[in-house]
Amino acid sequence: MKVFVFGGDHHNTIGVIRCLGQANPDIELIAIVRGNKKNCLTLTCKYVSEVYTVATQQEGLDILLNKRIEGRKQVLICSSDGAAEIVDKHLKELMPYYYLQNANQQAGRIKYYMDKEHITSLAEACGFTVPKSFVINIGDDIPKNMFYPCITKPLISIDGHKSDIITCRDNHSLLKALNTIKEGGCSAVQIQQYIDKEYELSIVGCSLKGGDELILPGIIRKIREYPIKRGSSSFAVMLPWSEYQFELQPVFKILKEIGYTGLFSVEFLHSKGVDYFLEVNLRNDGNGAVSNAGGVNLPNLLYKSLLGNDISSEKKVLDNPVYFMRDDVDFCHVLEHRLSLFAWVKDLRRTNTFLLYNNLDKGPFKKRRKSIIKKIVKYVIGKQ
Repeated sequence: MKVFVFGGDHHNTIGVIRCLGQANPDIELIAIVRGNKKNCLTLTCKYVSEVYTVATQQEGLDILLNKRIEGRKQVLICSSDGAAEIVDKHLKELMPYYYLQNANQQAGRIKYYMDKEHITSLAEACGFTVPKSFVINIGDDIPKNMFYPCITKPLISIDGHKSDIITCRDNHSLLKALNTIKEGGCSAVQIQQYIDKEYELSIVGCSLKGGDELILPGIIRKIREYPIKRGSSSFAVMLPWSEYQFELQPVFKILKEIGYTGLFSVEFLHSKGVDYFLEVNLRNDGNGAVSNAGGVNLPNLLYKSLLGNDISSEKKVLDNPVYFMRDDVDFCHVLEHRLSLFAWVKDLRRTNTFLLYNNLDKGPFKKRRKSIIKKIVKYVIGKQ
């Protein structure tokens, strides 16, 4: 069996490949990644049979279309928003040849729910607590009843940048933020009530048979992020359900309403006893491989289910907490004097798994380490 993993050249894609490769030594894993072949991390992963580096999502789609086999289906898993969007757009062309993520087997339905206005409206109907928000096109007047502080976000993530997420304290700072976003090419934003969070939460999981069954190993509580205020988890813990109380009924409802089959995540902010819904990611999450360290292999469960195999006896929930670290960036907190070396080493010692380093597959980490050392040397030489 051939399995294609389509996404970016980072730990998200590599995590899926490792989960599948370690559980299924006989399958042929083919990676399609946006990146530079010279610096490609995925090329060094020992579980891949072939790696295609592409400059655009369209190039990735063309490879998938060229690799179709008449009369035989292969498996396709997406690990980035861009990959999920273009696969969803061309679902009718791909579905006869691939077992793949989809929403009610309807082309364009995943892209529809990538729009924050659409997914926020559905989340509210499903029973989530949702922060107040407005949606405006860049260039429109700011609503007179705007609330402050607020935060700007690209209406559709793939149409904007992380730098478009800006906290605004008043009308002047909001106008400045919108001008910055306009220069970056984003055409529409969601302006959301700023929640003074105590911490962030996310649920990574696997939705099977159009949302009829959800596999939810535990809940992630973010401890540190990098870059600060707009980065992903650099140190966090996935807690078993016995250690964190959370109302899961809206999660089941929203995935069923979408009719989704595939890997996913749902993100929240926790403040003053309330869990505020942020978004749903209809593709593998960057932390999607974490639960494998606790015995719950989400990509493999999806793979086996897509092939029609019985997974009733497979482990689906964590027994103990799993601490994880994004090893290529978390030490920056020490370098930038936000965390003592002693505290970081203490966290390192309780880490169960890393997002890039893997004792059975060291190539990607070594490649990344070499790249970082080169950047540091160039920086030091340039300062002299």
